[in-house]
Amino acid sequence: LPYVFRFLPTELRLLYDVLARPLYLHDVPLNVICPELMDDLVLPTTLSQNSIHFSRDSWVRKEAQDNPYVFFGPKNSMSYPMHQNIFPADVLMVMVEGTKAFTAFHPNQREHLHPLLSMGTSLYAADALSPDLYRTPNLKHAKGIRDVLTTGEMLFLPGSYIHQFQNIDPGPNIGLKFWVGGRSHMCSSDQECEHLIRENARKDVKAHFLGDPRHISLADYRNLHSDAGLVAGLRRGI
Repeated sequence: LPYVFRFLPTELRLLYDVLARPLYLHDVPLNVICPELMDDLVLPTTLSQNSIHFSRDSWVRKEAQDNPYVFFGPKNSMSYPMHQNIFPADVLMVMVEGTKAFTAFHPNQREHLHPLLSMGTSLYAADALSPDLYRTPNLKHAKGIRDVLTTGEMLFLPGSYIHQFQNIDPGPNIGLKFWVGGRSHMCSSDQECEHLIRENARKDVKAHFLGDPRHISLADYRNLHSDAGLVAGLRRGI
């Protein structure tokens, strides 16, 4: 940002930074943008046991239903300043094309990142990709990760982590984000999760939920939890 913007209130500076960047398509379900791809793309086997579908929180299950989410933008595009997600499900970010720079910090680094309590959300004034130690001097004490995600790579990001992404490749930058939930987050025990799966999951996907690494399409993945009987059964089971 130009030097003069250092003297603006932090909230205005962050707003200007987002609005001044290139337009960015982000956090949009793939089935909304291009439903044809749902039959062509295969679910990563890493998600075989994605227990987020069994969350007790209906809002979390709804977010998971729209997996994956598309991020498509040019160089320097960015969805949000440094932030925490509004619910603690973990994230897998798959880089389809291009390069993203990212930073990630454990929640215990929160005070070093200048949280913006006045904005009523989990936003932070610090910008670890373009540090300004005049406005955010505590950033120099923060311990975290700063790296790049390139074509064909996948990043696992714990849901509680404070993070920031920015596209840096001159060409198109395309990423797919999956919400994921480990069994410890969604069930009181592995046994409870396995019981819910065996009792309630559709027969054609039960083996996948139980860890069978066979490939299924994203269309089938989306249908894992859309069956009304499955959802009703899960509610009874929980």
